[in-house]
Amino acid sequence: MKTFLKLIFICLSILPFKGYSQACADDYSDITANQFVCGNYGDASGNSNWNWEIKPTDANFCKHWYARTSSISTKLTAMGSPFVNSPTSALDIISQNEDYTKAKGWELLQRDFGCTHVTAYPYFVLYNKYTGLIRVFIYKTETPDGFTSMLVTMEPTMPSPYPATTSLGDELAGTPEAFRSANLSEKYGKKVVSVTEQGGSTRWNVAEFNPGFDPNIQDGAYTGAGLKFTIYGVLTNEMKAIIKGRSVSGSNPSLYSFSYVPKNAPTSSNGQTYNFSALGEKFSKFSKSLTEIRNVAKTFAERVKDKTSESNPSENSVEGKIKQEATKVSNNSNNDVDFLTMLGDATTGLATGTGTAGTILKFVGEMIGLFSGGSANKPASMPTYTSYDMELNGTLTAKTVQQSFILRVPGTIQINNDNATYYKCPLGLVNLKNTPRADSVLYTRGHAARYSQCCIATDRSDYLSYKVKNDLQVSYNSADLDLVSVQGAIVGQVLPDANNIASYDLFKKNVRLENYDGYSLYVDYNLMRPDLESGRLQVTTFDTEKKLHTFQTPYVNIECINGLAFNARKETKVWFRLKAVLKRKNDPENKPIVYIHDYEIDVSQGTMDPYLRERHYTRYSWQYPLPYSNYTENPTFISDKLITGVTYSQGTEEKADNSITTENDVDVIVPAGQTVAYRSGSIIELQNGFDAQPGSEFEASINTYGYNIACGSPIIEAYQYTGNCYNNAISGLRTVTNSTKTTNEAINPAILNVYPVPTSGKLFIDGCNTNGFTTITILDQSGRAVKEVRSPSFDGGRISLDVSTLSNGVYFVKIQTLAQTITRKIVVNK
Repeated sequence: MKTFLKLIFICLSILPFKGYSQACADDYSDITANQFVCGNYGDASGNSNWNWEIKPTDANFCKHWYARTSSISTKLTAMGSPFVNSPTSALDIISQNEDYTKAKGWELLQRDFGCTHVTAYPYFVLYNKYTGLIRVFIYKTETPDGFTSMLVTMEPTMPSPYPATTSLGDELAGTPEAFRSANLSEKYGKKVVSVTEQGGSTRWNVAEFNPGFDPNIQDGAYTGAGLKFTIYGVLTNEMKAIIKGRSVSGSNPSLYSFSYVPKNAPTSSNGQTYNFSALGEKFSKFSKSLTEIRNVAKTFAERVKDKTSESNPSENSVEGKIKQEATKVSNNSNNDVDFLTMLGDATTGLATGTGTAGTILKFVGEMIGLFSGGSANKPASMPTYTSYDMELNGTLTAKTVQQSFILRVPGTIQINNDNATYYKCPLGLVNLKNTPRADSVLYTRGHAARYSQCCIATDRSDYLSYKVKNDLQVSYNSADLDLVSVQGAIVGQVLPDANNIASYDLFKKNVRLENYDGYSLYVDYNLMRPDLESGRLQVTTFDTEKKLHTFQTPYVNIECINGLAFNARKETKVWFRLKAVLKRKNDPENKPIVYIHDYEIDVSQGTMDPYLRERHYTRYSWQYPLPYSNYTENPTFISDKLITGVTYSQGTEEKADNSITTENDVDVIVPAGQTVAYRSGSIIELQNGFDAQPGSEFEASINTYGYNIACGSPIIEAYQYTGNCYNNAISGLRTVTNSTKTTNEAINPAILNVYPVPTSGKLFIDGCNTNGFTTITILDQSGRAVKEVRSPSFDGGRISLDVSTLSNGVYFVKIQTLAQTITRKIVVNK
């Protein structure tokens, strides 16, 4: 997969041919005279001349939806609007909620209805500046034989470095800092594959993407950056997937409306049939309605509830608490009204990581735009929910390319308006600016011992300890949004063993048995359980099938990240999770937009005291401090303590990692003059019979072993684009790159060669097939053009440029032909 930009979550749905109740007839007039379609897009204030919101009652409705789709006829195709008489559920909900209007935050990026050329697939692209969602609407003039759905891919038009606009498709994202480096950005995925739902004979299609925000978007290295969309017709689709213990295929034999970001490109046996097989990769899905996301939460919650019921855990245990959460979500997900009521604390709950709203995240995965209120038919925002660690298998057979087009990345420096967008402010919501970095230590811990008369045997396992060592900087797109809160956590996931099942039992209970199996004493500690019991580790996804559970530290404010520690078994995948809560500016209801995304951690080898390493190797490991932790004292490894029949005669401190309970109807007395403290990690229950008498000092407190982490000042940038967000020079008659170009006009980036690098004066370009039109522009690091050559001469089949007049430094060579634009980095060193 490393050939295609990873962006973002794609999900397509198809709108069947409407039988034309929109009452628009094909037209034989000159399309270039249609100023709604082929004139300027709009003015510099964002007032569009082409109105995608127009209603059929408007006299100019039909003129807004004409396209030139055939070179053998002057007849213009009457497409009609995808928002009128939308028969599929996806487009119908978009239409019913009016989730395409400027009032809801939608802006026009680009449109091609065939003003300068014939376009086989007219399209337009909208972007929502409040939720960070791109929608590409594609009209199919014909339904080729056998087409059932469509496959769409997206990739960058330039080699790395390229903007982090596509980062949200990565399983673990790289930060803008990483994308700025050519070497690092090449390691992240650059391909997104999406398959639409089965539609049969259809016309309008819609593809959806979540772009990442890049505060470095105007870096000169990104000059000319674009996204190329390629559309294939799908003949057969036999994709199936299982994600986090629940099948997303259901009873349908095929999987539709999914976004897949492969680590390796799907194999193709004959150039048309793509074979998919993947484990642990990214699956993304957009919900279109409250009902859909409610059903996702209910389905997963019921599976978790049923699975935990099999072991019948006590309600105070870790498993019991997970069961209670799942039961609550399941019971309140039977209808939209109850589900919205359960989300009543969404604003505060999501901002702090607590409450019911935070709990629901466990059952739907990552989310952008969580529902926070409003009516069931018109929720606050359209959420994106993501399940990952996917098992995906199957094949799909696709026809050859039907259409491709390029969209310049808004916010980047562009040399001209070819393929440029009308709305040109940067895309996306919020992002880390720099990469999380941590020290890590791998060491061995003794966790079990068998005591007999002659000897002691010890069992050991390898553990890892992490500690973040840098302050994290956050930047958010402040043009239309306010940042409410931003937090982070370290996340771990149980890795599979050779048999593809969990390599360890996350919930294994601590054991202490007398006279066990011939031994006088047997002890076996789950050295992670105290953290789970006290809430220092929180289960975020409960895998009902393979026990590949996901867990994390509690969220802490971003200014408290430096020093945050994490400890787990070696067989754990570890990453960093960012959660930001935003809201629209001037929104009196403060409806939250929730952004959650996962990032790689740049890990360095930490240090561990040799004596401490040696002591952890013994059976006494549980008594010693960890290499990195935020503890102020060690856990007791006593999960639950029952206090019964005691009258305290001296100062006492009772401790347990999970719960302390006094036995019901049995005297437990703290006499006058005595000081007694109960400290547990989760629950303290004082039953009938407990009595702290007058003159005594009694304290009951939840003990999370301290949280000795220092917090600095938050480093948050409210990014503001300095230019105008609207390009009033964009016209439907401008030059665009489209599928009507012949293949020999294209530059193949793999064979185009610009050399030598560095150069002292002469620069050569090989592999440029121009078909008579080429412009070569040299840009400095700020994006300013310092040299331009049109229709350059060839010297022995190559282009020769004199750059001896340039000062020493880094430059970018932009080679532009009729078909596409390629950018290469050079260094002048005289």
